[in-house]
Amino acid sequence: MAVIFGMTHWSLRICEGLISSKTIALAIEREARNGDRLVVVGDYEAANSLNFYQPLQVEVVDGTAPTFPGDPGIVLTKREYLAAWRSPERMFVLAPVERIEEFAPEGAVVIRVLHRVLARNH
Repeated sequence: MAVIFGMTHWSLRICEGLISSKTIALAIEREARNGDRLVVVGDYEAANSLNFYQPLQVEVVDGTAPTFPGDPGIVLTKREYLAAWRSPERMFVLAPVERIEEFAPEGAVVIRVLHRVLARNH
């Protein structure tokens, strides 16, 4: 049993970049300031563990998120997102590598983990 538990733990550590957002969240935590925003491109479920590791509320663009009546709106339209990206407020965006140019024009790459890129506007 000890060998199987050890192998399971080892395999989860190897695959952490594929199944966890911890590395990305820690990069956000190092750079985040009060008032910053974090937007994920795609469905909320693809990055919901970000809420566990870092302080910013996760918003979504070009995807879906579970919502309930009375919840603050966390799903942005692309127009709302791009207006916020170009505004003076500081924003982070997490997007698939192939979509980062679309959602982070002239953004600074903070970290790239496998198929995802975290960028910020200022």
